[in-house]
Amino acid sequence: MNTAIPAPPAGTGSALVTPELNMLRTYYIGSDGSVLQAGYTPQNDWTAPVAISNGAKAHLASPIGVTMVKDDIWLFWFSDQKQLQYTTSTYTESTWSAVQNISATIPKELPRSIGVARSDTPDVTQIFYLDGIEMQQAQYSNNGWSNSNLGSSTPNSSISNGPMAAVGWNDTAVRLYYVDDNAIVEVASESTYGTWELGTMDPDDYD
Repeated sequence: MNTAIPAPPAGTGSALVTPELNMLRTYYIGSDGSVLQAGYTPQNDWTAPVAISNGAKAHLASPIGVTMVKDDIWLFWFSDQKQLQYTTSTYTESTWSAVQNISATIPKELPRSIGVARSDTPDVTQIFYLDGIEMQQAQYSNNGWSNSNLGSSTPNSSISNGPMAAVGWNDTAVRLYYVDDNAIVEVASESTYGTWELGTMDPDDYD
């Protein structure tokens, strides 16, 4: 049995999701650009990584993002053309949907991170990434994607295409975490299309 989490190739991002109690799925980009999945259960420990069933290919240095949308896994990455793409799969099955492009800003350089925020009530999925120093948002609601440049609404990152993370919960509340003025800051919004403000977290030095 393989009790250690399978390691992604050096320099690639990875993402982890928990579809149900005691079940883990991890995703990353393989050395040929394939989108890989490895899984864990207490009965079987970690499985060896395999390419997802639709043959999806990503930029070799793409970050990867993942979230649960009810019983489906939604997986996000950037293509060789830096187009934001995604695919979905019911977590109890091994079949993935066809890869789809997301209507979103194509970054000048490849972002380092993809942040995903999820709200079940209302049913909204939000994607965040940096294009240079400006935050970008893609949002899925009412069966369609929309996108926004949040550069005028949120503080700019002090690291171009730098690290960032997002977390969300119901009523579409979102917290973004990234580097501003050499410190990790929290930027908060309490609703879809709401005002973005600095959160209550004390800035933490970023070395």
